[in-house]
Amino acid sequence: MKPDPGLIVIPFHSAPGQISSSQSFYPGFVYVTIGESDTSHGIYYLLSNGGWIPGKGARVGEFSSFQGLQFTSTPRNSFGWTFENIPVKSSPGYNGPNTKINLLPFTVVQIYDTKNVDGADWNMIGQDQWVEARKVAQVVINQKPPDGANTTRWIDVNLAEQTLSVYDNDQLVYATVKASGPKPF
Repeated sequence: MKPDPGLIVIPFHSAPGQISSSQSFYPGFVYVTIGESDTSHGIYYLLSNGGWIPGKGARVGEFSSFQGLQFTSTPRNSFGWTFENIPVKSSPGYNGPNTKINLLPFTVVQIYDTKNVDGADWNMIGQDQWVEARKVAQVVINQKPPDGANTTRWIDVNLAEQTLSVYDNDQLVYATVKASGPKPF
């Protein structure tokens, strides 16, 4: 489900109709509700964190347009998807200069190198372009079947990166991001 696309700042309510704070969301933000309340003030959706957000009700059941990537040959480099608005730095590290480039959620990036700076991993996505690795769901290409598998077809589910990769004839044929497990996934 998605909030009204006209909203950029969405108020969080402690109960339907009672604003307690607000939070900004970027285009493409998708959430899952665990409850709904139709009040005289409108429809409100209950989130898993106990907060309520207003909605118009017309978008219930809408699916994200994101579908993953299909391949005809295995890419040379690892790649991934951003899952929030990410500033691109010209060198790795929190103190690296900003390039004035911001990547939106679900932007596909190639990952050429990873360095640990300031206690965090940083992915090089281009010449003098670095992003914090924890903000990218990286597909680590592995053309070798898992131990004990006597097949050239398998599905690799990476819980740490929250990605799913499908291999056929030892070649990557499809990859996508996924969400599983406890918070924040």
